[in-house]
Amino acid sequence: MDPPPAGTRRQAEQWMKVAEKLLVANDLEGCKEFCSQALAADSRTPGAEDLRAAADVLLTAQRRRMPNGQPDPYAVLGVDPGNPASRHPDIVHSSYRRLSLLLNRSHPDSPSSASVAEAARLVAAAWALISLN
Repeated sequence: MDPPPAGTRRQAEQWMKVAEKLLVANDLEGCKEFCSQALAADSRTPGAEDLRAAADVLLTAQRRRMPNGQPDPYAVLGVDPGNPASRHPDIVHSSYRRLSLLLNRSHPDSPSSASVAEAARLVAAAWALISLN
């Protein structure tokens, strides 16, 4: 696979800067959109998958709640809680590992590191709750 043209790579980097600012500003939908644009321009854009995963976890934690008010742990891990087949332990563990890897490889000097750390904390808490059962 050939690397993308320099102009495309620069555009992807610009979109990532915007995505990072949107994540810091808690505009999670905007962050996901700009990460997707960056990945469409250059599928190897550094940090795009990480930021998109963080925004997705944070957005899901806001939208999908259990009756006790806590985020739905299956939804946080990206598993469809309504589909019994997707709740298989291997599928849940695979989703946890993927998200954990994405969210824990971010750079601590990044402005969005607090948001990414919060997403990683939510994923770890979801896994802890699910793995107890």
